[in-house]
Amino acid sequence: MGDAAGPLSSWRFAGEFRRSQLTIFEAVGAVPGEAPERQLHIVAPPGSGKTLVGLEVARQDGARALALAPTTTIRSQWARSARQLAAGTWGGDDGSPPASAAAVPPVSEDPASLGDFTALTYQMLSVLETSNPFNELARVEWIDELVEAGRSSAAADAWLTDLAATNRAAYQRGVRRRSGRLRKDVVRADPAALEAALHPNARALITRIADHGVTTLILDECHHLLDHWAVVVHCLAGRIRERGVEPLIIGLTATLPSEDDRTLYENYTGLLGDVDYELPTPAVVKEGNLAPYRDFAWFVTPTPDELTFLRTQDRQLDQLVSETLAGADGLDFLEHTLVGGGAGSGSGAGAAAGAGSETRTALLPPTGRELESRLAAAFKADFTIAEAAMRELAELDPHHDIVRAGGPAATTRPSTEQRLRVLARYALERILPDPERAALWAKTRGVLADFGYHLTDRGVRRGRDPIDQVLATSAAKDSAIGEILRLELGTDTGSDMRAVVLVDFAVHGHGTASRGDRAGALRCFDTVVADPRLTVLRPVMVTGQHVRIAARDTAALLPRLAAILGRELATSETPNPAVVELETAGLGSAAVVAAVSQLVAEGSVRLLVGTRGLLGEGWDCPAVNTLIDLSVAATSAATQQLRGRTLRLDPTWPEKVAHNWTVACVLEADTKLDGTSDVARLTRKHAQVWGIALDETAAVVRGLEHTLTSRQRVQLDALSAKRVPATRAADLNRATVEALPRRSDTRLQWRIGEDYLGEERAALAISGPPKRRPFASSVTLQFVLLMLGTLLVLALLQLERFGSRLREMPVGGAVVTVLFALAVTLWGARDILGELWRSVRQRALPATAYQGAAFAIARVLHSRDFVRAFGRGNIAVVPQHATPRVVSHYTVEVRGGSLAEQRLLLDTLEELMAPVRSPRFLLEIGVSPLSLRNPVSWLAGRITSLLGVRTRYLQVPAVLGKRRADAQLFAREWTRQVGPCTLHEIDSPEELALLTRARKRSAAPDTRTTRREVWA
Repeated sequence: MGDAAGPLSSWRFAGEFRRSQLTIFEAVGAVPGEAPERQLHIVAPPGSGKTLVGLEVARQDGARALALAPTTTIRSQWARSARQLAAGTWGGDDGSPPASAAAVPPVSEDPASLGDFTALTYQMLSVLETSNPFNELARVEWIDELVEAGRSSAAADAWLTDLAATNRAAYQRGVRRRSGRLRKDVVRADPAALEAALHPNARALITRIADHGVTTLILDECHHLLDHWAVVVHCLAGRIRERGVEPLIIGLTATLPSEDDRTLYENYTGLLGDVDYELPTPAVVKEGNLAPYRDFAWFVTPTPDELTFLRTQDRQLDQLVSETLAGADGLDFLEHTLVGGGAGSGSGAGAAAGAGSETRTALLPPTGRELESRLAAAFKADFTIAEAAMRELAELDPHHDIVRAGGPAATTRPSTEQRLRVLARYALERILPDPERAALWAKTRGVLADFGYHLTDRGVRRGRDPIDQVLATSAAKDSAIGEILRLELGTDTGSDMRAVVLVDFAVHGHGTASRGDRAGALRCFDTVVADPRLTVLRPVMVTGQHVRIAARDTAALLPRLAAILGRELATSETPNPAVVELETAGLGSAAVVAAVSQLVAEGSVRLLVGTRGLLGEGWDCPAVNTLIDLSVAATSAATQQLRGRTLRLDPTWPEKVAHNWTVACVLEADTKLDGTSDVARLTRKHAQVWGIALDETAAVVRGLEHTLTSRQRVQLDALSAKRVPATRAADLNRATVEALPRRSDTRLQWRIGEDYLGEERAALAISGPPKRRPFASSVTLQFVLLMLGTLLVLALLQLERFGSRLREMPVGGAVVTVLFALAVTLWGARDILGELWRSVRQRALPATAYQGAAFAIARVLHSRDFVRAFGRGNIAVVPQHATPRVVSHYTVEVRGGSLAEQRLLLDTLEELMAPVRSPRFLLEIGVSPLSLRNPVSWLAGRITSLLGVRTRYLQVPAVLGKRRADAQLFAREWTRQVGPCTLHEIDSPEELALLTRARKRSAAPDTRTTRREVWA
C-alpha cells in the first residue's frame, strides 16, 4: 500500500470526473480512503480519459510511479498530463490538458534522472545486448537436436558452421525458427534468462528504478505486452518485490490482444490478470465525451491488369483439373476417397491398378445403405477432404450415384481451396508414386505454388496466398478514395470534412498483378493527387521516411509548414511530376506529424494519407472526422486504435460526427476463383466494433450489422458464393449511397445524454427462405391427414362392428355404447393427438419452435451447472420483417444471466442450426416412437412406416453430446418444448448410413445464422 503522505498524494485534479471514470474507480476499488487492488486491468476506448484514470489511481496510492508507453509521443502525453496534475491545473472538461502547460517538477522523461513520476518507453527497459541474443541459444538447441538424431556434438557443430557458410539462408531460417520458439517458451519459463540477455544499460535502469522507490507501474497500451516486453516488466516487478513491496500494476488498453497465440496471451494475462473493468465505446459516446460515429463499407473489384492475372491463374487451375481429376484415374481417385475405404485412402483398387492408367478400376460404387454407410465413414475419417472430394465429383459428374447420395449440399460448387486440397491429395497418392508422371508432378507443384500451396513428398503446406495479396493490395482501393470523398463532399457537412487515409506501409505488396506498381502510401497518394475533384482538399502524405505534397500546392503549404517547424523546407522531384518530396531530414517524424496535424486542424489541409504505424496508435488530431481504412490489419486491437483517430471531440465543431470507411475488394461471378478473403477481413475488423444498427436504428450492436443492411449482407453472401451473378459490387455501393444518413441524423440516433443500462446482451439472428421453416418436417401435413383419417376409419369400424348389437339394444344403451367406443378410440389416440399438436406448432409457429429449442438447450446446460436456471420467458424470439407480411429473420435473445452464459447457450443453438457434419448424436425431428399400447397407435405407426415418411435431422451440439445421458435429456426436452423427435447415436454401420441421409435431409439446409451482441 502506498504512503498516504507520499510524493503524489498532494496532486489534485481541478475538474470533475466523468461518470464513466467514476464507474471505473468504483469497479476497481480506487476510491478515496481505500487502497486499490495491487493489479488492475482496465479496457477503455481511445479518448475516454484513460490517462487521467491511471494518474488518479497512482495519486491515491501516493507512492512514486513509472508510466511505460510504446512510443515517444504517448510518453510525452503522460509527462505533460502528470505535470498538470501535480500543479493542480488540469481541469478541462474534455479530460485533455492544454498544449501550453508549463513544466512542473518532479515529473521526468529522463531515465538518467528519475522523478516522483517518470514516463519512459518500453524500449528503454528492453534494449537487448545484441540484435537477437536468442540466436546462440537457438544454435545450441539445434546442435542438441542433431546429437539426438545420432551425430556427435563436434560433428553437429561443424555441420552447422558449414551450412552457415554454404547456405546462409537455410541456416538463418533454422535459427530464426528456433529463436522464436525460445522467446516464447524458454524465456517465459525463466525470466532471468531474458534479463541476462538485456543490455547492461537496460539492466542498470531496472535496478535504478527499483532502488528509486518506484512501486506503481502504469502500463499504457498494455496489449503490446505479449513477448519479451511482458517478461521485462515481470523482471522489474520482481525487483520491486525483492525490496519488500508489492507493486501496484495498472494496465490500460483500448482493446485486448488476440488469443490466437496462447503462449503470448498467457504472457499478457500472467502479468495483468483478467480484465477488472471494460468501458465500452458507446458509453463514452452517450456521455458526450467521444464523437458519435458511423461505419461504412465500400466495395471494389480488381483492376483490368489484376483481373488478367487472376484469370490466368483460373485457367491454369481449370487446365490442371482437366488433366488430372477430370480423367478416368482422377474420377476413380474421387470415388475411392469417398467410398473406397475412407477419406484419403490411397490403398484402394485405384492405387493398386497404377496411377497412370486411364481406364476405370474395378471399384463398383456400392448402393443403398452400404453406399450411405461408406460415405459417412469417409466424412467421419476426414470431413474436410471428403467434403472437397464430394463437391469436386459433383462438378465433374453431377449425375454420379455418389453425388445423388450426398444430397443438395454435395452440389455446392467447390471453393478454390477445396479444389487445391483435392489436387494436392491426388498428386501425393496417384502422381508421385508413378515415375512416368514426373512431369505432371512438377506441373502440379508449380500450379499449387502459384496459389500459395507448397507440395512436397511429406504433404501440403499453406503459404502466402497470391490471390489474397492481389485483393488486399488492389489499385482499385486507391481509386475508391476519390469515390468515397466525392460522396462525403456532396453532403450537407462536406465543407467540414477532414479525412485521413491509412495504409499499412509506404510501399508493400508484390506488384505482380499491377505491372510492378507496388501498393502503399506512395501509390495511393499519386492516385489521390491525380483526381481533379480532390484538388480542393490539398492532400499531404506522411510516412516514416517521406513527406509529400502535390506540386500545385507548394505555394500554399510550404510557407505555413516552414513557419510551424521553424525552418525553411526544400523540395525534390519524385517519379511523379505532379508530386514533390519535402526535405525534412533532422526534424524527426513526431515534429512533422504534429505540424501537418496543425494544418489539418486549421483546414489548410483536408486530406492526410499516411501509414497506420505513424498515424494509428497515439496520434491525436481531433479535427479528423473521416477515416478511410485501406490496411490489412484486422485484429481487434488494430481496428480499435484506427477507429479511435476519428472519435475525439473537436472544439471547433461541437456537433462533430465521425464516418469510418473500410474498403474491400471482391471478385465478381465470372471467375471460379474465390474472392472472399477481403470480405473475411472486413468481417473481422468489425467483429469487436459497436455501432448503430442500420435496420434497427435504436439498437447498438457489434459486427457488420451496423455497417451493412440485412439486404446488403445477403447480397454480399450471394456475391461471395457466386450464387447470384446479378449481384455486383456496384449494387452494394449503390445501396450504401442511397442509405447514407446525414451526420446530424446519426447524432440524434445515438441519443447523447440519455440514460443507459451499460449492459451487453448476446443474440442470434436466424434467417432463411421465407417459405421454409427450419424445424418443420415435410411429414407434418401428411401425418396430420393420415392420423385423422385413421381415427375416422377406426371409429367407423368400431361402429360397424357393434352395429348389429346396437340395433338390438335400447336407445339409451346404444348411445352409451357408442360414446364408450368413441372414448376408447380417442383415449388410445391421445399420444398421436399430442404429437399432432406439437408437429403443427413447430410448423406454424417458428418463433415458438426457436424459443423451445433454446429453452431445451438451457435445461440441459443447467443440469450440468454450465448456466443458471433460465425460464422460458428468459428467451425472447422477435420476428424482423422485410415487408409487413414477410419475416426476413428471427432474433433469439437470452435475457438474464452473465454474458458468458448467454454466449454459451447461443453458441450451442447456432451449432444445432448448422449443417450436419459428423456428430455423435442425431436428432430426427417430425416423428417420434409412438407408444404401442393399443391397436390404434400400432396401426398409425405401421402406416407411417410403410409410406416411408421423410423426416428431417439436426446434429446434437458437441457440448450436449459428450455424454449419452445429456443427449437423451436433450431429446426429452425437445419433445416437451418443440415437438416429436427421435434420438440416434452414430455407433454402428447402420447408423453411419443414417448420417449420410441426415446430410441430405438437414432440418435447415438454407438457414443462415449470425451472432450479434447488443449494448443497452
